[in-house]
Amino acid sequence: MINFIKDLPDPVVGCAAAGAAWFGVCYAFLAERAMNNDLEEDVYPVCIAQLDDEQTIAIDEAVRRAAEKAESARSQAMRELRERQSELAEARNQLSYYESMRRMYRDSGLGDLFPIPDIDVPTVDEVDAMQRNVSERMQALNIPINIDYPRVPKPELLKRCACAATTAVAGKRTSYSISLASFRLVSPSDVSSLKSDVSQAVNLDICGQKPWENLS
Repeated sequence: MINFIKDLPDPVVGCAAAGAAWFGVCYAFLAERAMNNDLEEDVYPVCIAQLDDEQTIAIDEAVRRAAEKAESARSQAMRELRERQSELAEARNQLSYYESMRRMYRDSGLGDLFPIPDIDVPTVDEVDAMQRNVSERMQALNIPINIDYPRVPKPELLKRCACAATTAVAGKRTSYSISLASFRLVSPSDVSSLKSDVSQAVNLDICGQKPWENLS
């Protein structure tokens, strides 16, 4: 091998040595900078937009489900309110009838001859309690339904993208060095796939669970 090198013309050896030195500079100093530059300019914006779209879809679906549950609960509350209103109206009628009968017995003098019939009717306090219950139910129904889920801010989304990038760039330093050493004339496949690699890695459990995955 050494003899082969010795047989090479000096200009060829010089070019090879210069190329090796340039590759070394790219590997040692420029490759990481180039990767970070690609991440910040091309990859992170796409990754953040991807995550933001995901959480928008998840939040919209969670809001839809919550609204359906709230509407179902409101419908049930309305049915119960109508039942309580009906019971209240009946109790008032019974109490009014009983009070009228008591006055009739008292005014006619029958109360002195015959005891007032013992009728099972609600008391005034019971009717008042029923009225309070109906009023409280009506107030509860008038409270507007407010369904809101906080969004994960973009700086937090960027942290997840950075976590994914740590996994995605592993082993790409040599490929980036080749690309830089050739002045980007050569672009290995794992360099051009960085964006898609990060988009896949951002879904890995290693970066933790996405906050919007289990919205109820």
